[in-house]
Amino acid sequence: MSRHLFGWSYPPGCSGPPEDYEPVVLRCQHCKAFLGKPIRHEPWEASTQCNGKVDEEGLAMCGYAGKDHEPHKEVWDAGVHDIFHCKRCGKETKL
Repeated sequence: MSRHLFGWSYPPGCSGPPEDYEPVVLRCQHCKAFLGKPIRHEPWEASTQCNGKVDEEGLAMCGYAGKDHEPHKEVWDAGVHDIFHCKRCGKETKL
């Protein structure tokens, strides 16, 4: 920090002190006890089944414009849920 007329100022480009973010503390949804590390991971996905047929506008369910094609699964979102085991109440919490 440099000296300023009023004692000090922030360096150029800074308008204030850096923000200190608090870490996220994971707690059980049932008894509010602290959770440790996840015991397993469960993958999930959101998808639709495209039948491969185009409509009168020339579009298939998957967005393909053209001619009929083979039916297939269209995945449009996917991720992983972390499963935690509470040592206090013994229940599992999915985050």
